[in-house]
Parts: sequence; C-alpha cells; structure tokens
Amino acid sequence: MSTRTTARRNVPPQPLAAQLLAYEHGRHADRLAAIKRMAARLAQLDAFMPALAAAGIALNLDEVHDYSGKAIYLGSGILDHTRNARLANVLVQAGMRVDARTDYDYGQQDVRLELAKGRLRVSITIDGRAKHLLEVPACA
Repeated sequence: MSTRTTARRNVPPQPLAAQLLAYEHGRHADRLAAIKRMAARLAQLDAFMPALAAAGIALNLDEVHDYSGKAIYLGSGILDHTRNARLANVLVQAGMRVDARTDYDYGQQDVRLELAKGRLRVSITIDGRAKHLLEVPACA
C-alpha cells in the first residue's frame, strides 16, 4: 500500500449541487465547441431545410451532432422510427447523393447512410423496421 498522500484526500467532497453545476458547465462547453466545428456544414445543411419543412420533417436540435469532424450525424427520431427513412428520401430528392451504405445484420437490421453534396456530409441511421421505405439509389 502506498503511503504517498495526495491532494484529493485532503479536499472535502463538493456538495452535489456544485458537482452537477460543474458537470453541466463542462457539457455545455463541449456542445458549444461542437457547434462551432459544425458551423460551415450547418450553413450548407440550411439549404435543405425548406425541403424538409415541406415534407413535414422537423429536426430535433439535440439530435444534430458532429461526426468525427467531417460529417453531421442526424440522430434517429425517438418517437417515429420512420422519420430517418423519410429524411433520407427528402435529402436525396433535394440533391444529395448516397456516398456509402452500411447494412447491419444484428438487432433490427439497421442501415447507415452517408449522404454527400459538395463538402457536406450527413450520416443517418435508418431503423430496420423502416428500411423498406427507403427510395434512395445505390451508392455513387
């Protein structure tokens, strides 16, 4: 057993409220940094928002994420498992192309699509129960 003392042992534990505030401040700073990283890609994605609105598809802002610094990941609609299939169809009809498709052979048989237009890359996972709704062409 080590006899070395550390500063942590001598520091009294913080109250739970202070711990929660520190955690939320860190999470908020991380999200702001991710939004800054995505800013140029979000500006390109703005061009597709009228088509999504016309199709009755709304993006939940907490489901828009930075994906490896190169793409925007659009999370799945929690309450509507068909939303991402419809979303992919609209994005392709509006000018994006299918750059990659990955079919998963576990669970619900989900499909991940990587869509692209110019420098914009969008990654979407389609619930296996809704992949029959996909109207997208094969990979380019």
